[in-house]
Amino acid sequence: MIQNQNLKAMAMAFGGFTLWTMGDAAIRYLRDYPPIQIAFLCGIYSLALLIAFSPYFGGLAETFRKPKLGLQIFRGVVLGVCGLTSFYTFAYLELPTAYAIIFLAPFFAKILSVKLNREAVPKAFWLLSALAFLGVLIALRPGTLPMNIGVLTAFLSTGLFALGYVLGRTIGEENQTSLSTCLFPDICMVVMFMVPTFINFVPMEPHDFYVAVFIGAQSAIGTMLVSVAYAKAPTAYIAPVHFTQIVWGVIWGALLFREYPDAWTIVGALIIIGAGVMLVRLGRAS
Repeated sequence: MIQNQNLKAMAMAFGGFTLWTMGDAAIRYLRDYPPIQIAFLCGIYSLALLIAFSPYFGGLAETFRKPKLGLQIFRGVVLGVCGLTSFYTFAYLELPTAYAIIFLAPFFAKILSVKLNREAVPKAFWLLSALAFLGVLIALRPGTLPMNIGVLTAFLSTGLFALGYVLGRTIGEENQTSLSTCLFPDICMVVMFMVPTFINFVPMEPHDFYVAVFIGAQSAIGTMLVSVAYAKAPTAYIAPVHFTQIVWGVIWGALLFREYPDAWTIVGALIIIGAGVMLVRLGRAS
């Protein structure tokens, strides 16, 4: 019975992560528009969807009645800025390269947990972290690949995502609803990016608006699926599914943009994935 529940949770996580990669590919498709504009529009569409289905994920009233509301809003700001940096990342970097950096998030989260939550980590963690960073260096090959704003925002996005994850653990599952995980980030995105978007708005083709609607919808649905998956099964079962994103990144990059990762990017990504899987197994054993 428990095994069936774990498999269902893994399937939900796979669906959520797949939706995220489709949204990332759509962001790259809209890269000719200002990322802050796309982030604002997607925040609105995602927020509308969340409000419509809020009764199924804890309800708005219950979400705002939960303790530590100030910390939840701060987490929303962190993840809202993370959302914007991810839009820049996928607008300026090829998908496999972006994911190679983003997959450092579990290691960043562990480091922040040590600092903020006083969590103890085994010595092997630091070796795995060094191995993962080596994988990033191999994938990026500093000095041979152009270092643009996408690389900077990818590292920033990864750090902010990890901080948001750690803040979620600090707040505590009992002080949140399922809705909390993405409601506050969406609200913060809309509020923070509204004025800059209206000041520098670039007119969009009708079909591009539909793409932005899709990004907002997949963001909300994907986040809900992943959140429920993590709630229903241990992290050791769900976290490895996360690495399917780089497979989808290669597929979407090749099919939609004719972007093909070279051997160094693939080797670097495999090293990062291997270190990540070992990290999950290490956490399961401890």
